[in-house]
Amino acid sequence: MRSHASRVNRTALTVLGLLLLAAGVLGVVLSSGGFGERRAASAVVPQDLRELAADSWWFWPALAVVALIIAYLGWRWLTAQVRTDRLRQLDLTGNPREGTTTIDTSAITRALADEVDDLPGVSGAAAHLRGHGAPRMDLVVDLTRRADVALVRKRLETEVVPRLRQALDDPDLPVAIQLRPGKNTSRDLR
Repeated sequence: MRSHASRVNRTALTVLGLLLLAAGVLGVVLSSGGFGERRAASAVVPQDLRELAADSWWFWPALAVVALIIAYLGWRWLTAQVRTDRLRQLDLTGNPREGTTTIDTSAITRALADEVDDLPGVSGAAAHLRGHGAPRMDLVVDLTRRADVALVRKRLETEVVPRLRQALDDPDLPVAIQLRPGKNTSRDLR
C-alpha cells in the first residue's frame, strides 16, 4: 500500500512539475519576444478577463473559494505524507480489571532487531510494529554475502518469532520477514 502511495505521489508531482516548468518556459519565451514583439508588450491578463473581474461582484469571492479548495487539498496531501501506522505503545492488558500494562514499542523492536542482528550471516536488522487495531511486526533482515539464507530463515521462524510472540503474549501476531541479500562486510569473516 505504501509503495502505491509513493508511486501516485511521484507521478502527481512529476506532472505538476512539468506543467509548472512549461508555464515558466512559455512565460520567458513570451516576455522575451519569442512570439513577436507585439505579444511581448501585451498584458499578461487579457482585457476581457480584467473587465470581468472589475464588473462582476462574484469574481473575487469565487477566486477565493477556488484558492481555499486548492489549499485544503494541499493540506490533506501534506498530512497524509506525515501520517504513519507505526505503533508508539502496545497495550498488553489481558484483563482491564487487573490494571493496564503498556510498553513502548521501540523497546520491543530494538530488542528484536538486536537479537536478529546477532544471528550468523546477518549484517543488520530493523523491526517496526504497525497497525493500531491489529498489530503486525515488519522485520527487515540484511544478510551478508556468504549468509546461509535457509538457516537464517529457519532460525527466524523457529526461534526468534516464537520468542517474540511469547513475550507479547500474542501467539497469532503476524510477522512479515524480508530477507535482503547484502554486500561483503566485516561479518563475512565469521
